[in-house]
Amino acid sequence: MSQMTGSRPFQFKLALHTVNSTKVRTNMRQANLSLSLFSLSLFGLAAGTCSLAAQSGDGEATQTPVDTPKRAPAFAGPQTTGPQVTALLPVPGNAWRTPIHTWPADPVGGEYGTWTSGLSYKASFHDGFAFYPFLGAAYPENLPLRWTTESVTAGGEPIVDVNARPQQHRADWRYEYRFGGMTEAYDVREEGVEQLFVIWHKPVQQGDLVVTGRVTTNLRVATAAPASAAHQALTFSDAKGEPLVRYGEAFAIDAVGRRSNVLTSFDGARIRLTVPAAFIAAASFPLTIDPLTTRVIISTWGGATFGLASYPEVGRDDESTADNLMAFYSRQFSAADFDAYARLSNDDFSGSSVVFNDVTTSWSTIRAGVAFVGAADRWALCLQRDFPATGANTVRVRVYFHDKANTTLNSGLVVFHDPGVSECNWYPSVGGTNGFSATGVNALLAYQADVTATQSNTTTSNIYTVLVNCSTRTIGTRVEVDNGIANDDNEFPDVNQESNGGTASWMVAWEQFNNAIALDDVDVIVSRRTSTNGDGGHFFMGPAGGAPAHKLQPQVGGRNGRYCVSMVRSATRSSVGGGFGSEVLVERFNWSDTATTPTKLGPKTLISDTSPADFVNGGIAHDDNSSSHWAIVYQRGGFTAGDTFVVRVGYTGGDTESGTLYNGPNGSWSPNVAFNDDADEFQCVYGSNDNPPSGLPVYGQRLQYPATAINVPYGTGCGPGTISASNPFAGSEFFRINLGGVAAATPGVLLLSLGSGSIPLDFIGMTGCVANFNPAPAAFLFSLGSTAGAGISFPLPDDPLFTGNLFVQWGYLAAGLNPANIGATQGLRIQVR
Repeated sequence: MSQMTGSRPFQFKLALHTVNSTKVRTNMRQANLSLSLFSLSLFGLAAGTCSLAAQSGDGEATQTPVDTPKRAPAFAGPQTTGPQVTALLPVPGNAWRTPIHTWPADPVGGEYGTWTSGLSYKASFHDGFAFYPFLGAAYPENLPLRWTTESVTAGGEPIVDVNARPQQHRADWRYEYRFGGMTEAYDVREEGVEQLFVIWHKPVQQGDLVVTGRVTTNLRVATAAPASAAHQALTFSDAKGEPLVRYGEAFAIDAVGRRSNVLTSFDGARIRLTVPAAFIAAASFPLTIDPLTTRVIISTWGGATFGLASYPEVGRDDESTADNLMAFYSRQFSAADFDAYARLSNDDFSGSSVVFNDVTTSWSTIRAGVAFVGAADRWALCLQRDFPATGANTVRVRVYFHDKANTTLNSGLVVFHDPGVSECNWYPSVGGTNGFSATGVNALLAYQADVTATQSNTTTSNIYTVLVNCSTRTIGTRVEVDNGIANDDNEFPDVNQESNGGTASWMVAWEQFNNAIALDDVDVIVSRRTSTNGDGGHFFMGPAGGAPAHKLQPQVGGRNGRYCVSMVRSATRSSVGGGFGSEVLVERFNWSDTATTPTKLGPKTLISDTSPADFVNGGIAHDDNSSSHWAIVYQRGGFTAGDTFVVRVGYTGGDTESGTLYNGPNGSWSPNVAFNDDADEFQCVYGSNDNPPSGLPVYGQRLQYPATAINVPYGTGCGPGTISASNPFAGSEFFRINLGGVAAATPGVLLLSLGSGSIPLDFIGMTGCVANFNPAPAAFLFSLGSTAGAGISFPLPDDPLFTGNLFVQWGYLAAGLNPANIGATQGLRIQVR
């Protein structure tokens, strides 16, 4: 059948699919075959010539109108849809607070140290105590405050040998330096770090008890120096006078809970904490001096955030039922210092735990690729570490292996990849293998490489791929990915999230600029990489010409031969590298593991607006249940004030549904997406400026298929046959209507209509049977040689988009059921959404 929308025809392409190859047997008696064809045709023709009953079997009006097929036009803002985009679901808890931890040394960056972090700070303990207030991108360097205990005296005489090397003890939220007679302790709180001095024994000497600590910092105390002794807090500020760190008022508390004010003084280099002699004389020991009851905190919020949640990535472990969603994000602690976090949570983003933390100042961890490898039961987190302190100014890729469902922080193994001394290796992306894969323990890592000593993106970048064995936790030999262009610049690779495992391929997409062609446009290339990291071919994607010219920031998703690539297009070369464009477009393609070239379905523009050119491509995820849908997430606007959106496309890349992830007042950015095949939903993550003091920098949100996309049986049937159908999601290429309950090789016919009905068929010998469809706009789809459980498959169009109701019913040969020897199923209302 065909219905016109403008000049584009709306068509169903029909294909017969059966469970097995059984067909009408050639030795079937001609009389029986003729009877089958004649009777089934008579069923359809009779229904088409009889008047309709007053009401349909499901209680609707007899003729139910179908939605007009439509094609969503290019638009300046997304078409938001309602309930299938669930409410905002922030990552629970303090997303920045992590236990005290350490890592092995990096061969390029050196020692990691011992660190903790919170919303407004991070702190180290490996070289004494150092407190780092959060600063953000506006500050060129960190401004730590370091404390070193120089003396503990009573009546002017030392009572603790602070020059002796203390024993050090570490727990998740407490670090202790244990001197003889005193413990210097630090408790990690959400709002800061609490410093404690525990004096275990009463001094023999009489007089004031004084703890003196040398303070090393580029911060300035806000009060005039020297600060005379008083019960007071000290506030430290930057060079412009902006308060950053508060050293709180101190108290002394004895063993039975008696309490005294402690006098704090500062001479510009040292803080002295003085407990009066009278209190010491009457105190029961041990005695605790707590100078940070109000903790060390950021004292002013101003308009700054606590670090933009940068470069979120998300992946899913399909094998585990909990702690199976991994989200990575980093934040810019200062201009030259990025810290990295990864959390495991449940599918609904609840119950998250920090499982990876990289907050040292020895290097910055900016980006990561996230993938799960089913056959190895491990995550591969591929990290970009920047080493600004090294002579070569290098950037390198590291791989962190983490066991599935393991919620212990940093319990995995980091493996180092250092292929070129003078290279910067960055923009990592990784693809794993699908859950429950019995074979295929490798992930495929892709990254950009530039020969540079200044961390610059050169005009001769290369793309490399390397196999990462997640079982042995080793990295193979890298291979350059190219399409034979000699003088080119290849940048920003992306790998599809998972392969089928075994001998299945991955897809790698990247940008390419040909330096040998004047005024060349930037192209998107996709390469099929085999399970051994061999070259399975490469091909251009996106429009070959036209304006805007440049194709940027590709993302590729899919598996098992079915893929989709998204990108933005820009009219100007200056946008290259920044990733901003005036269009978001996709191209669907099929590429089997044995083909050297793909079958392209043609590019489609999802959204277009030339002013301003501010679209940024996010991630892409594939629905491997339907094998027909992809979700594309993108950003519109800058990285502090943008909005984020999601579009679901169908089997040709047509827009089937659009939704807003965030368009609030505070901005969002860097969306990414994974697919949950257990719940038929896409899991989106992105960063936001929302209410910085709350500590919720990363949002998780789920895009679900419409709840109204269902199949509803109605009316009555006669005979043993049953009717069912797959999920009626708009854009499904393999939508299927099944006939069950009949013997193999039973001839049948499927009748499809745009309206329901209820027409008794006794007059043609089908006693007790009813035609449950409206015959006026009906189509008769013959399926000869049906088998039990067989049916007809046909696509639900996405371009032009069809949504609405279809009404179907099976008729089938049923010898002896009635004089006509024909049975009929119930009707089925198919709600395509």
